[in-house]
Amino acid sequence: PEVDIAVGDAAAAYAGSLTAFFRALAFVKPDLLLVYDQVAADELRLLEWLFQHTGTAEGDERLTTICLDGVSLSLMRVLPEESECWRTSDVARTSAYTSSNAGIPERVGIRYRSFGPFHPCEEAQVLWAIHVGDHKEKPRVEATTGDSTVDAGITWPDGKQMSVEIQRHRI
Repeated sequence: PEVDIAVGDAAAAYAGSLTAFFRALAFVKPDLLLVYDQVAADELRLLEWLFQHTGTAEGDERLTTICLDGVSLSLMRVLPEESECWRTSDVARTSAYTSSNAGIPERVGIRYRSFGPFHPCEEAQVLWAIHVGDHKEKPRVEATTGDSTVDAGITWPDGKQMSVEIQRHRI
């Protein structure tokens, strides 16, 4: 499979709450997205990752499957490996605002599943593998972390294997 990788620095979007937030996206065509986040703060914080959805979410902090209209999205946390120290929450929120285009009041509801460590931390590195398609056909993804890279080893249900190397940043 072909792989496209994009990297960005999103720390400025968090108004000084984070000192670093590097995100690498590796799209393993046609149906797997690897998301590698490196996050740092200058003090202990409860960090969490929010995945907005409109489907039915089932699973836990290691593997969540979201289904809608016969389509499945499998969200797999690959790193960190420990799962007993992570929390998962399902949240529904409603926001009210005035539409800037129409100038009329709007009321919008969103649902999301949040994930994060139970304990406050100053730094976190997380690798997610997101597969779209039959959840029984999702690949197995394992990772090894080196000084300058994260290597994601992917094994497809048919036995084919590949590796994707993602560069790490100093945080």
